[in-house]
Amino acid sequence: GEILAIVSSPAPDLSIFSVGVGRAEWNKLLRDPRHPFLNRTISALYPPGSTFKIVTAMAALDKGIIDENTQFECKGRFWYNTWDYDCWKPAGHGYMNLTEAITQSCDIFFYKTGLKTKIEAMSQMASAFGMGKPTHIDLPGEKSGIVPTPEWKEKTRGVYWFPGNTIQMSIGQSYLLSTPLQMLDMYNMLINNGVVYKPHCVKAVETAESANASIMLPEALYKMTLNKKHLRLIKEGIFRVVNQDDGTGRRARLSYAKAGGKTATTQNPHGQTHAAFIGHAPFANPEISLIVFLEGGGEGGADAAPIAKTIFDAYFKNRMEDDKQKIVQKFK
Repeated sequence: GEILAIVSSPAPDLSIFSVGVGRAEWNKLLRDPRHPFLNRTISALYPPGSTFKIVTAMAALDKGIIDENTQFECKGRFWYNTWDYDCWKPAGHGYMNLTEAITQSCDIFFYKTGLKTKIEAMSQMASAFGMGKPTHIDLPGEKSGIVPTPEWKEKTRGVYWFPGNTIQMSIGQSYLLSTPLQMLDMYNMLINNGVVYKPHCVKAVETAESANASIMLPEALYKMTLNKKHLRLIKEGIFRVVNQDDGTGRRARLSYAKAGGKTATTQNPHGQTHAAFIGHAPFANPEISLIVFLEGGGEGGADAAPIAKTIFDAYFKNRMEDDKQKIVQKFK
């Protein structure tokens, strides 16, 4: 649950507050269309896109809708009644099983999976993964997001839930909204085998009266018993995302450790697609997890994954430097 770094950009230049901000400059900041005072990590809501395919997969496996042998064909376009839904790959992926569909982020595999699984099961699994709920981070202004249900849509939109809504939600679109931190918590539940810890920026607290610091201990926020076989299947997929040549997150691959992850290229009604990469390393013994979410930033594999690699590199380089210093101090 320890947050090692958290960045929201654009942000105001904090140095201007040390000398006082004039009215004109203050009003300019308030009217800035980029909203520099918005902490996007916890207060901005976005469709999670293909990162949500992890939840769709877990719900389908849990309900017995699919297993390791299930295959669906992707021809690049899927018709439901008179409506068509595209895969990101126009030529299609052909026949795919679950791990292949996660690896290459095949939309049509998950359209078909979502329709069979149904909205109720997907919404229940999303809530169990902590989506639509606050993470209770020790920062102000956090938003909870939305995990839609047919009842929610009728109450808030005044219309019924349609199969097309289920198709879109199966790939993390439709009315589904979450903060980047919630997306990371969802992923952490997977790699922590069913546990999500309360995220916190404060490591310890000490007072002038007491030199003994109060260390912030790990606190489990959500727990769920996950089927080990189902976990293995999905984890195999997120391993291949980064480490297989046809994986959508291959640009986050590391030379010194194995990483896992999931990419997302999310539809944005206000402009260019959002790009996301969510991942962790080392794969078998997770030490760090991260999310890179680029608002209107392009594609998950092409734009977000390379940034994730840079962050992984910085973390492990610093850790190795710290280890060297400890060894030097030990033998001085």
